[in-house]
Amino acid sequence: MRQAPSYLCEKRLITRNTVGTLIHAASLLESDQFLVLCDPDMVFAREIELPSQLGGNFYHYLQYDQPHIVSAAERFGLARDTLLRKQEQICCGVPYVIPAVHAARLGKTWLEAMDCFRLDERAWDSIWLDVMYAFGLAVTKLGWNVARFDLVDMDEGPDMPLQHSFVHYCLGDAGWDKRWFRSEEKADEVWDSTFEAPDGTVAQELFAQIREAREFYRGSSLDMPRAKICGRT
Repeated sequence: MRQAPSYLCEKRLITRNTVGTLIHAASLLESDQFLVLCDPDMVFAREIELPSQLGGNFYHYLQYDQPHIVSAAERFGLARDTLLRKQEQICCGVPYVIPAVHAARLGKTWLEAMDCFRLDERAWDSIWLDVMYAFGLAVTKLGWNVARFDLVDMDEGPDMPLQHSFVHYCLGDAGWDKRWFRSEEKADEVWDSTFEAPDGTVAQELFAQIREAREFYRGSSLDMPRAKICGRT
């Protein structure tokens, strides 16, 4: 664990820390090494093979032609046509694969792109997507190519089959939702969920790992971790 300064600023996107810490993590690696940047609400399901170049996982729901994205791009110095020509390549998000040699420059440019988004131009719920769009703006301005891959399963329903190496439990549904455990009072209940998911599904993998962690901590001298869920966790 290494400390890094906070990049939170008033009236700025609260996801700035995701990008800001990238700048500091870069200094811990050799120039020929890579960083893999994930969200807290992701688990590793299988052995993983990632590209040895700048890359990101494909997310089908990103649309760069939305008015607030185009406005942010223009404030960042990118024309709409330039951005849309690149959008097939930059519809991506976590995990990002980032060459350490480029990480600090990307982090600084990514932060600049994030600061071109205005909080009053779209619904609050979409704030979590702005960091993804800002990545696209940053690499477009830098003129870099992005290797897009597809290694993530999302929790799009309790019967969603597990097919890939990562699980991104960002959605939730009526059966289980990470947002139920935001409060201090509810946090510990995550360890004792009785939810049963069908075999071979994304949900089954998620709950298997939660229960495995529960048994590991209960069988050791370590205290059970507090399962606080804040921000994107």
